[in-house]
Formats: sequence, structure tokens, C-alpha cells
Amino acid sequence: MNSNVWGNSTANDLIQDSKKALNVLVQQPEIDPKRISLIGHSEATLYAPRVAINNSTKVKNIILMGTLAQNPAVAEYNLDVFLPSEYAKKVLEKNHTGLISIQQISKDPMLRDLLVSGSVLRTNNTKI
Repeated sequence: MNSNVWGNSTANDLIQDSKKALNVLVQQPEIDPKRISLIGHSEATLYAPRVAINNSTKVKNIILMGTLAQNPAVAEYNLDVFLPSEYAKKVLEKNHTGLISIQQISKDPMLRDLLVSGSVLRTNNTKI
């Protein structure tokens, strides 16, 4: 996935992509278009119900896993700002001055990837 495209996607983009995927699925000969279940995980738990409601003749069930328990903006802030900051303070900041050098950050794989890609969730250059 191109992080530049993904990073600029909106909720509406994700819903439209889900609808397109659903339409491709129902055209497959081995699929019963009246017995489809949608699975939404994490952020997708916000969108799966909307797609299901808008396609109620096609979607029979929805399964929501890892549902968001807080405002998505707060969850995103925690993931992209708060947690990396806490990690840096507790793991890298040894002198208790509140200062961490760029050299320290560049040597730490997690923070280096955050600065380069904008995402903490990386393993071997693959988002998880």
C-alpha cells in the first residue's frame, strides 16, 4: 500500500473502496450474493456497518473485531504521537533531561520508521 495515498484517504474513500470490493465479490460465480458477511477490524468497525446498511440486500452479517472504544482522532493521536513520545522518554531518554538527540532516534528502529514513514506499526518495512 502506498503510504502517501493511504495517509491522505478519508472515511468516505474507505467506504467507497469497501463498496467496490463488495460489488466485485458479488459478481464471483461461487459467491451467494445474498449470504455475504463483512468483517471490520479496528478502524474498519466504523465503516463496515455503513457499508452493510447501504447494501442490505447483499450483506447478511457483519462481524466487528477490535472495535474502537474512543474517538478515532484520539486513537490516531495516541498511536502517532503519545505512544511514540512515551516510548522515547522511557526507553531512550537516559539522562532525564527531556532531550533526545537525532542520533539516538536514528539508531532506534521504531522511532526511525516513525519519522520516515509516519507509522509506528512497521516490521521489516511492512505495515502490520
